[in-house]
Amino acid sequence: MNKKQKRIEQITRLHSPLRCPICKGDLKVEDNSRLICSHLHSFDITKQGYINVLTHKVNSHYDKELFEARKQIITKTKLYNPLQQLIISHIKELSPGQMIADAGCGEGSHLHMILEKLNVTEQKYVGVGLDIAKEAVKMAAGNDDEWIWLVGDLANLPFTDHSVDVLLNILSPSNYQEFKRVLREGGIVIKVVPRPNYLFELRSALSKNNHYDNQEILQLFKEHFHVISQKSLHYTVELSSEEKKQLVKMTPLTWSGQENTKRLFIEGDHNQITVDLEVIVGKIK
Repeated sequence: MNKKQKRIEQITRLHSPLRCPICKGDLKVEDNSRLICSHLHSFDITKQGYINVLTHKVNSHYDKELFEARKQIITKTKLYNPLQQLIISHIKELSPGQMIADAGCGEGSHLHMILEKLNVTEQKYVGVGLDIAKEAVKMAAGNDDEWIWLVGDLANLPFTDHSVDVLLNILSPSNYQEFKRVLREGGIVIKVVPRPNYLFELRSALSKNNHYDNQEILQLFKEHFHVISQKSLHYTVELSSEEKKQLVKMTPLTWSGQENTKRLFIEGDHNQITVDLEVIVGKIK
C-alpha cells in the first residue's frame, strides 16, 4: 500500500469528513487521488502523501534545516519525553474519542510519537497534523506513512464543526474561535505553553534579557475554555554537544544570536537543558 492509499484509508476512518476551506462543504475522496467538495473545489493528495488545503500563498520563515533539527531533538533525545507522556495520560483519562488533531504540528514528530505510544495497546486513534509551513508537512508525510498531513491555516481549519476529539496545540500559535468550532461535545484541547525557565541555558547564553511571562497566554485560554487540568512540567535533560547544535538550529530564539555566542553554547561544558512548560487542558464552556 503506497502513501496515497494509506492516507485515503485514514481519511475514511474519520467520523466526520474534512471541510473545504473555500466553501465550507464536505470534502470527499475522488478517484483515490484527491479531495473534492460539491462545488468542485479540489485538493490533490500528493505522491508524498500530504494534502495542501491552503487558499493563499504563505512565506514561512521556518526552513527545512530547522524542521530537520526539530525532528532530531524530539525523536532522538529525551528532551520532550515527559511532556509526551503527560499528554498521553490526559488523552487516555479525558477523551473517549478517536480523532486527534495537532494544530501547528511542524514536521509531525510530537504527533507521530504520541500516536505510536497510544496505539501500541489499541489501534483506535486516527491522527491529523496541520501546519502552515509546506516544508514541514512535506517532511511529516515523508517520515510517517500512517496519518493524515495537511498544509493549512489555523484561522480556517479544514475540519467540519464538532468533529475533533482531541486538539493538540504544542508550543504553537492558536485560534480559539476555530478550536471551539471544531471540537466535538466533550472534546478536549491540550495547549502547551513555555514557562519562564524554558530552555533557560540557551536563552541565557544568547541574551541577558531573557525574561518570559506566560500569564497573558494562560488567561486568554481560560477566557475561552473551561480548564479541567493545569500542570507545570519542570525538569532537566543532558544533551551532547551535537544535540545542543541541533537545539540551536531548531528554535527561532537563536535567529538573532551571534555565531560566536552559539558556538560557545554548543561547545561549553554545561550540558543540562531545562524544560519548563505549562500543560493546560480545556473543554468548551
